[in-house]
Amino acid sequence: MKRGFLLCKPFVPLMLVMTGWLVHPFGKSGDVFFFLASWCALLGGIFYGQRQNEIREAGRIKKMLSDLRHEWMNHIQVLMGYLMMKKEEAMKDYFNRLVKQARNERIISNLSYAPLAVALLDMRHRLKEWELSLDVSDQFRFESVEEEKKFLKIWQQLITMIENRHQQTDAYSGVSFSLEKEDNQVRVGVRSNEASFCSGEWLPVLEDRLKTVEPSIAIQNLENAFVLTYQLKPNGLGR
Repeated sequence: MKRGFLLCKPFVPLMLVMTGWLVHPFGKSGDVFFFLASWCALLGGIFYGQRQNEIREAGRIKKMLSDLRHEWMNHIQVLMGYLMMKKEEAMKDYFNRLVKQARNERIISNLSYAPLAVALLDMRHRLKEWELSLDVSDQFRFESVEEEKKFLKIWQQLITMIENRHQQTDAYSGVSFSLEKEDNQVRVGVRSNEASFCSGEWLPVLEDRLKTVEPSIAIQNLENAFVLTYQLKPNGLGR
């Protein structure tokens, strides 16, 4: 409800002007006045809405950069601790984790459709109260921007459904994702640290919801996990 009010707020003056236009008693001169006033209110509402969107986006980016700084300071502190305790193997393992994370982010950053790259990169910051991990295969790259747009719709629907299930059950806090490609098939693996993650009728409901975006989607239920697959058109993936 609050989001709906924020979306409508820039156009409240326009609605008031249009209401006045319908009931005014000033004849044709009043019609001209309210016609011009409605255009001014419309343009003002559009400008105000764009400005507010820019402010919100800048705030989101600022918070994300702050989170990144905090995250890397934590990494440095952990590595300094291993160094002081002379735990070379632990340092090596930790470095390998950071290298793997950087590789995943490089693959994602090479995607052509910026909103998809942002959605994948921003996930850890958006859901930072969860223990999230994302593993991306080297072959996960799209040839067509349209295929990237479709995957973004699937991804957004998937994340929304997982968030809603978490709010309803509060049964898990750790989720790992894997993104893979084999030939013309896209695979999304999802695993939780809770046995109840895939229980009940949730997976069939999820599959039906995702089929509205891509009819070829199929979900295989595994232990504490599931794999989502769908087929791309020939030459729809790979460069």
